[in-house]
Amino acid sequence: MFSSAPRKTAGVNNKSNVAWTPLTIDRLEELKVQLEFNRAAVQIGEAVKGGEASLDSIQAIVADAQRLAADLDSFGKTSATAATKPADAAKPVVVDPRKRR
Repeated sequence: MFSSAPRKTAGVNNKSNVAWTPLTIDRLEELKVQLEFNRAAVQIGEAVKGGEASLDSIQAIVADAQRLAADLDSFGKTSATAATKPADAAKPVVVDPRKRR
């Protein structure tokens, strides 16, 4: 009676190992898929950060280009205004001789 107990215990252990092995393999496969997903998510996150940095740089370039365009636009207008003013200044000033002292 006692001699068969170790054999029965060994048989139960073998059956439980057979039952747990597929569950353990399934769980390991699930963890592997989750790990791969997490790695892909990190890579996507890094790409998004890089894209945001590029957009920030592009926005700075656009702002600089807009300022330059506004400066050039006002420069053209200032030059046109300045060109007419010297011509007005070149006109002789007429002084009324009666007001001379």
